[in-house]
Amino acid sequence: MSTARTAVQGQRNEDMKLARHLDWADETRETVAIRMAVYQQKTAAYYNKKVRPRVFKEGTLVLRKVFENTIERGAGKLQANWERPYVVSRTSENGSYRLQTLNGTPLLRPWNVAHLKQYYQ
Repeated sequence: MSTARTAVQGQRNEDMKLARHLDWADETRETVAIRMAVYQQKTAAYYNKKVRPRVFKEGTLVLRKVFENTIERGAGKLQANWERPYVVSRTSENGSYRLQTLNGTPLLRPWNVAHLKQYYQ
């Protein structure tokens, strides 16, 4: 049978162990967060090292990517992946471009650079 004194002493020991484990858990959590941030920075640097930005000037001929909603009916699997050449009529700072057809008719909405590629004659 335990006395009140040994019960209190045992409780103090358990409290101290719990406090040490909580401190250890906090330190481990901080260490992992630091390692994860370093890993993300290295991954971003590696990716950004290989990326070449595409910039088109006004008047450049570009091809526009074909999407599901812009394909012709019944064109099938062998249809072209890029649509006819367009002229860049206006550029924006956020990477979007206003296009127009070769005869000067503007398209309704701007297009992101990810969906355009340069047309070489």
